[in-house]
Amino acid sequence: MKITSFMWRVLIRILFMIVGTAISITLLLNGYYYNGLLFGTITIVILLNLYQVLSTYFNGLQKVLTAIIYDDFSNEFPLPRHESVYQKAIVVYEKYRVQLLNYESQNIVYNQLLETVFTSILILRKEHEEWRILLMNQHFRTYFKVPDVRSWKYLHSFIPDFCELIENKQFKEYKTTVDIQIEKEERQTFVLQTSNQIISGKEYYIIMLDSVQRVIDATEKEAWISVMKVISHELMNSLTPIHSLAQNVDEMVQEENLTDSDKEDIRVAIKTIVNRSNHLQQFVERYRKLTMLPTPDKKAVDLHDIIEQSLQNMRSLFKEAAIEIHWVPVKNYEVKVDVVQFEQVLINLLTNAYHALKHVEKREVEIKITKEAQRIYIDLFDSGALIDPEIITKIFLPFYTTRRDGAGIGLTLSKTIVEAHGGYLIYQQLEEKNCFRIIL
Repeated sequence: MKITSFMWRVLIRILFMIVGTAISITLLLNGYYYNGLLFGTITIVILLNLYQVLSTYFNGLQKVLTAIIYDDFSNEFPLPRHESVYQKAIVVYEKYRVQLLNYESQNIVYNQLLETVFTSILILRKEHEEWRILLMNQHFRTYFKVPDVRSWKYLHSFIPDFCELIENKQFKEYKTTVDIQIEKEERQTFVLQTSNQIISGKEYYIIMLDSVQRVIDATEKEAWISVMKVISHELMNSLTPIHSLAQNVDEMVQEENLTDSDKEDIRVAIKTIVNRSNHLQQFVERYRKLTMLPTPDKKAVDLHDIIEQSLQNMRSLFKEAAIEIHWVPVKNYEVKVDVVQFEQVLINLLTNAYHALKHVEKREVEIKITKEAQRIYIDLFDSGALIDPEIITKIFLPFYTTRRDGAGIGLTLSKTIVEAHGGYLIYQQLEEKNCFRIIL
């Protein structure tokens, strides 16, 4: 072990005390009382000095350790010149203080980020077998109109639907869509995602909620920009050649003598103008079909009958393409829908699956129906090639298609119809399959 300068100071004083004590006793035994008392006094002074040195050292060390234990970094401890455990304790104190200041700075930044995001975030921590709210961000408090509480049971009194849903899932990790009623307002649908974390032996539960309507609103502007690009592209593709050919025909008809070749050019030009006009008319008709969707005539019907009728319309086509259909018929799933419109949605999705399966070996379509939290989920799976992540955000855009013979309105029209029924149509990749989910 290395002997530090402080240890040398202590050892020297102890040595002087031993020598002084020995000399004092020897002098007293030999009758030199005054000299013995003098050396005894010197020894006592050295002892008092040693006590002062040790007291100062351990008091300082105790202050540093106490400050570290209680996270009190308001003090400034001067660094001693001599190397010692006390000096190292001060170095640890300063290092820990810098780390804590960095941590607090990061914590402030993270809290600011959590407070400003437009996603409702709730972080729970388990204490004595009960969940306590560690953080509730501003968006959560504002959206659900709740105070900044710390008790999970108290939060339950404000939004019971939400709390019961989490409790029914036993605070486990999952991702789904849920319906939550805020006070007496209309029920709203949210994307709910939760996760569990264990940090330093403490169990944390993170809950994130995002309003489906907010997500739709956020992408609506972007979608319309894409639509306008498509419309502009189609219009320019037709109007540019029409304008050019019409100008050429105008120049030719102004000539006095038209040759047979000129007449043939005029005939070809007029035919091309007619073709481009027909294409433009078809395009406008498709757009009108999207924008002039009639209000749904809703009637209470059994969902089983609608699905069975839609499958019946597609069975011959599926049989010809050797596509297997898997679905377990369900009864007593009553829905209020426009039967004609909703059948059109299912046929569009089945047709979409048909085209996705034509060029793969495993050709299967599966339909699943589930009910949760007063919502009905209709999942239509197909075993075709998964949609490229780069184009997933575009598949519901008007006129967007990856097929040469596609019009690009099937999925858009289906989404519009489902939303007109107060539901949602989304695309997911589940179980390594394409899945179009209708939520009613």
